[in-house]
Amino acid sequence: MQLRSRLARPLVVLALSATLAACGGVAPSGGPMNQITTDQIARLQRGMSAEDVRKLLGEPTQVDRMGRGRGDVWTYNYIDRAQATPHMQLFVWFDPTTGKLTRFESGFNQAMHPAGD
Repeated sequence: MQLRSRLARPLVVLALSATLAACGGVAPSGGPMNQITTDQIARLQRGMSAEDVRKLLGEPTQVDRMGRGRGDVWTYNYIDRAQATPHMQLFVWFDPTTGKLTRFESGFNQAMHPAGD
């Protein structure tokens, strides 16, 4: 009986982990799947610091260092629960000299939603 109890715990943990992973907590890229609202995107402003963006949106899914003085681009794979739109991407560009937000774009991520899904 004690052996069965000791085996049951790891199986429960494994089942819960699989369930949570299936709920969309991790993007296909392996990074976090953020839950961002259109209200949060509306609060993005040119000139914001990277720290301000991180506080508003959380950790990006991916950070690309563009090199040659072109700055960084942060990518957020996200689900907008308020609009019921899965598989979205938000790109946030930062100035290489000041580190401030220069522009951002959001749209449907075709790669995360293959035809027929």
